[in-house]
Amino acid sequence: MAGSLKTQSLHVANDGESALIISKSKPPTSDYFRSLNPTGDLTEGEAIEPAETENAAVQLSTPVSQVNVAPYNVSSSWVLNGNDPTFGVHFINMSARVVLRQVGPLLATALPGDVNGTARYRYLGCYTNIQGGTLPTLLQASNRATFENGQCQTLALAQGGIANFAGTMYAGECWVGGSIPDPSLKVSDEMCTMTCVGDSMQYCGASGFLSIFYDTNAYNATSGTLLPGAYSGPKIAPSSGNYRYVDCVTDGGTRSLSGSQNTDPTTMSVDSCVSFCAQGGYSLAGLEYAQECYCGNSLSSTASFNQNGCSMACKGNPSQYCGGSYRLSLYALNGNLTGGAPQTTTTTLATTSTSSVLTPTTTTTSSSRVVPTAATTTTTSSAPASSSAASTSAYKGCYSDSTGNRALTLQATGGTIETCRASCTALGYQIAGLEYYGECWCGNSLNGGSTLQPDTDCNLPCTANANQMCGGANRLSTYSDAPDLTKIVISQPATVGSWSSLGCYVDNGAYRVINDLVPQLGAKTSISTCASACAGYNFFGVEYGQECYCGMTLASDATTAPATDCSMTCVGNASQFCGNGYRLGVYQLTSSGSSSSSSSSSSSSATSTSTSSASTSTSTSTSTSTSTSTSISSISSSSATATSSPTSTIPTSTSSSTTTSTTSSTSSTSATSTSSTPRSHPRSLPFVRPSEVERLPYGSVFAPTHHPAALPALLSVLSLMSCMPPAS
Repeated sequence: MAGSLKTQSLHVANDGESALIISKSKPPTSDYFRSLNPTGDLTEGEAIEPAETENAAVQLSTPVSQVNVAPYNVSSSWVLNGNDPTFGVHFINMSARVVLRQVGPLLATALPGDVNGTARYRYLGCYTNIQGGTLPTLLQASNRATFENGQCQTLALAQGGIANFAGTMYAGECWVGGSIPDPSLKVSDEMCTMTCVGDSMQYCGASGFLSIFYDTNAYNATSGTLLPGAYSGPKIAPSSGNYRYVDCVTDGGTRSLSGSQNTDPTTMSVDSCVSFCAQGGYSLAGLEYAQECYCGNSLSSTASFNQNGCSMACKGNPSQYCGGSYRLSLYALNGNLTGGAPQTTTTTLATTSTSSVLTPTTTTTSSSRVVPTAATTTTTSSAPASSSAASTSAYKGCYSDSTGNRALTLQATGGTIETCRASCTALGYQIAGLEYYGECWCGNSLNGGSTLQPDTDCNLPCTANANQMCGGANRLSTYSDAPDLTKIVISQPATVGSWSSLGCYVDNGAYRVINDLVPQLGAKTSISTCASACAGYNFFGVEYGQECYCGMTLASDATTAPATDCSMTCVGNASQFCGNGYRLGVYQLTSSGSSSSSSSSSSSSATSTSTSSASTSTSTSTSTSTSTSTSISSISSSSATATSSPTSTIPTSTSSSTTTSTTSSTSSTSATSTSSTPRSHPRSLPFVRPSEVERLPYGSVFAPTHHPAALPALLSVLSLMSCMPPAS
């Protein structure tokens, strides 16, 4: 089984009347097979006296690997020769069949070799993640603490056949999509080695990389094509209830539908928009930009039919089109349009005019908005004359934005100023920005060269409160309790209570710097809450804005990183840094109140770095503590049995040898905590004695055999055996 160890013993017995001298001994040195004591077992020049037996332990080590992969074979050999002229060079061949775990939904019939069934979703490879491109849809797991690949695949299958591909990223994220991932994005599997939050024996991608699995009922991995009937992308929904699809219609400076509006970046679909408009008594419903819904009883005279660009999948139903950038997927009650007749031309251009004719500017990104610019200096606006934006001191102005380089990078629930600000605060961000009728964006700094613009540019009413202004096209109405957006100071405190900062450390999913306890603090994660949760431990660390780790010791190979690497704000306190991806902000207990049977003195340097767009300050403090570091572990063992083949003995005139095989194995399980969810992350394996190795639970076969040219009866075959899982 991948990720486990197994040992067997090679016995060489001298049944002759004189000493057997080993003249040649080359133990296996492959990635999978190795001698546990290559300088002490069956070494060259060693003499085996008559009636004595020498043993050598051989270990099979199978690394942690991706699940849902077909079994594979590995092999190696131990080369032996002795002073018996009839002995000759022997190749003691060793082979094993490594069986990979199968997780997630299973096929009705298992393939040969898959001892615990065959997964419906098979491993495709490790891919670079392009936001919104590689696999565009993020699914939320019901319990992140137990997240692993099988859970993601189950979520994918529940999407109703539109998730041909499921991928895991950054240990606990599930992404799905229907289109074949771009082959040029495929990278080495070594890039996807972050262990899953809920199962340290599985890999769940990495930061910026997806472990992708494909639905075998939808994709042929050999030909690289979708199977007939498989979901191949979004399509036009012909109808929803009594509403019929009409056409793709333009939507620009003057709204084509002027009634109620709704924005939903999570669940928007044709059905939800039509239902929203029908409840409001409207006969027309239009969907735009994947997440926006507009209602009306007539189209404006500026609307144009027969347009391209309604090519964005609905946020809530990727199998349907929900308009595009300034394009409406239009639905009408019983398919009948009322009101003014729409134009038949597709574009209106002007160089001089007394009215506000719009000239579209274009970008190279298909999902980007096309921002209309006035051909004359005279413009009109249907927005309310007054707005609540200027009535609060939290309003910081109208700032420029770009879909290709967002000023604020996290999208949250919006619709009104109050809702957006509350959403950003709950997520740990100090700046909230509203754009284009109510899109909500959060951050702690303005990125991408965003600059202050006239307040008149942020003139679009909020979808859920028309008396408020919610930005404009590529314009953000920004809010923050900080007095100045350019001087928001965020830091990793040098001290918190009895703890002192040790700085920023490199961390990864496989070998944690701190790993005894992982409190689940969620949205409350901050330096202080993690410190409180780690009471009784010598060290704690914060990572990725929302993760907390407690420990008695630091990993012996822990290495520091630049302080600027730990630059992700805590979700529970946006004024503090809580590490980053693969970066751990580490603190050590400096209180002298710790009790221990013995003590050692250590000195550490703590550095706090504060950053802002205006200034940077650094302070350094040194503290000394006396404590004892103790690692705590709990192991329970269960016995395993194996049957070895009979021993075969061949006498010779001077000396002879006999080989037999024995097996020793154990399995262990780690202790769990009831107060929080511990996470297991294996560290580098120490030298393992045969009695300490883990039993293979799922039918792995370890079968050393003879070289065909060897004397067939001189050395017995190391037995072929199968270790099946214990009965449940």
